[in-house]
This record gives sequence, C-alpha cells and structure tokens, in this order.
Amino acid sequence: MTEPAGSEPVFGPVLRAWKERQPSQHRYEDWKRFWSRVSALIDYDHGFLGEPVDQERIGDTLSVKQWIGLIADAGFASIDIPLRDVEKVALACAKP
Repeated sequence: MTEPAGSEPVFGPVLRAWKERQPSQHRYEDWKRFWSRVSALIDYDHGFLGEPVDQERIGDTLSVKQWIGLIADAGFASIDIPLRDVEKVALACAKP
C-alpha cells in the first residue's frame, strides 16, 4: 500500500510545478475502500477514514522524511523505501 507524500520544502516549488502538469494517480474513493477492507479484515478501526477537505488530494503534506519519523516514533525499525514517486511512498518496516 502506498500513501500520499509531499516533498521536502527545499524541493517543493519545482516538484509542485511538475506535479500540476501530471494527471492524478490516486482517488480518495480508492484509498477509503482499501483501508475500509483492511479494517474489516483485521477487525480494527484505523480511525482516519473521514472525508478530507480536498477530495482530490489526501494527506500529501507529509514528506517522506516526516512519514519515516512518524513510523520510527511509533516504535518501528528497519525502515526501507521500496517505492517512491512524486505523489506516493511505500515504506517497509518491522517492529523489533
């Protein structure tokens, strides 16, 4: 599963200009359907499936470094980045 990701501030203007010329690669409905199915499968409510303010973008204000920081703060280690593009990041990690 990939999550929306933004860029570090120093790279922001250039990447935002490029991204504005690209078609969207994800829809909120797809993201919500995926996480609803995950929640039902593992019987756990992730608690973040509310309607976003902007239906075209969800949570893309966090940079990859910020996502990694959140994961590390949650006690995960061995964090790796198997996929990254201008809109999405996939992070692999494990709890020790």
